[in-house]
Formats: sequence, C-alpha cells, structure tokens
Amino acid sequence: MQHIYRRCKHCNKEYLYCTHGNGADWGTEEYCSMDYCGQCQKAINDALSKIPEKYSYKMELIPKEDFDYISKTIDTQYLEYKKEISGNVFGLTQIVIENEYDAVEGCYIDYIYYTRGIKKNGEIEIKQSMEYDLIDKKLTGKRYRFYDMPCNQYKPLSIMKFPTAEDIKVKPLEPPTGNPFFNIPEWEIITNSENENDGTGK
Repeated sequence: MQHIYRRCKHCNKEYLYCTHGNGADWGTEEYCSMDYCGQCQKAINDALSKIPEKYSYKMELIPKEDFDYISKTIDTQYLEYKKEISGNVFGLTQIVIENEYDAVEGCYIDYIYYTRGIKKNGEIEIKQSMEYDLIDKKLTGKRYRFYDMPCNQYKPLSIMKFPTAEDIKVKPLEPPTGNPFFNIPEWEIITNSENENDGTGK
C-alpha cells in the first residue's frame, strides 16, 4: 500500500491518504480522498446522498448505416492497441459475464462505448452506450459519453459464461438394485474381497 500526504482542496488541511483504503485500519482519516480530508469529504458525501442519480446508460444496437464505419474504427483501434502492448504479456483484459455472444470486444470511440459481439449463429452485432433516464425510466435518444475515459481506445474483453438450463443435462439417478455394495467404488469391493480370501482380514 502507498501512503501519501495531501492538502485538502477546501479547508487546506494537510492529511495522510492511503491509495488502498482509508480509516483507522489504514492509519488515515476515515472518508478522506485524493482531494479532500475526511471531514470535508464526508460533508460532500452527505450532501450528494440527498440528490438522486438521474442518468445511467444501456447498450443498444447501432443504426445499420453506422455499422461499417464503427466496425472499421474498432479494427483501427485494435491495431493501435496491439502496437501499444507489443512485448507486454500482461494485456489489460476485462472479464465480462456474457451468454449472448461467443466472442465480444469493446472500444471507446469519441468517448462513446461500443461492443462488437459474435452471436452463436455467427451474426455480428455492434451496440453503443445510450443515455437512460433513471427518473422517467426511458432512453433519452442521446449517446452516453464517458468523459473520464480515453476518447478513442480499444478494450479487450474476455467472456465468463454461466451455464443456462439448456446447457445443463441432468442424468436421473439409477434406482437401488438391492446390491449391498451399491454406490461403493469397485476397487474397494475388490480389495476387501481379496483380504477376506487370504485370511488376514486386513
């Protein structure tokens, strides 16, 4: 962990900030952040907690007329990404939970997030981040931009799939046969029988 000294942007107090967490267990003030001491950051948190979150985003299919342009741009950003990680075995890959696609990749283009996925039938789909109104519970029709992310950047994704009901084939249990050794491993039965025959009982 790394401890660094910071000066609060509001009250100008000098404080110790830990990049891996804050509070008594970390030897720092509770609630403090990179920009504010614990007291000021808590006041900010308390004030913002009274204001509900208004917008989020949902991934929606892009218009058909944008498909070729976005697909080519993703390919271009992928080539740039390959140059950047050349010789680096630790590629920054994000794990996503996905059952809709067999393969998927992500890309920021003009701060908008896009995914390109290959469905089980081979069809390719491209989706984009669209602004969603959490109050009115509907899409606003505007693209959702992530201004705290790079303007243009390829984002490799790795799929983690959970089995669906169709993937799981349950084999019914066989009914008891009356055999006293039912469900006992075969090697154990053979071993016990050999021991009884040699008179050792072991």
